[in-house]
Amino acid sequence: MLDHVRVSALNWISTDLQLADTLLFHQEPMEIITCGGYLCYHRIAVYRHTPGLEPILRAITALNTEMEEVENGFDHSNGEAYDERMCALIEQLRTAKELIVVSECSD
Repeated sequence: MLDHVRVSALNWISTDLQLADTLLFHQEPMEIITCGGYLCYHRIAVYRHTPGLEPILRAITALNTEMEEVENGFDHSNGEAYDERMCALIEQLRTAKELIVVSECSD
């Protein structure tokens, strides 16, 4: 294989949004965190940091770093385990306020 391109089969907003939350789309986020596993990729747009949010974001960043460190010699048999761990952390953000998570997964 000479080259590859990651293409998403599914795209969705992973956070629960209310109509009032659409105002967030008109603002610049304070921070954008990108993270991914084996088949899934997530973009977290943080509009306001809250104390309860910080431990989850730190765990996501740590898992993403772990994934990047093993990516070159990546054992694809463990790929789904990384996705499951990352998706479990993303799920904790589902009802968080002041952020939007956009997720993409390929098959």
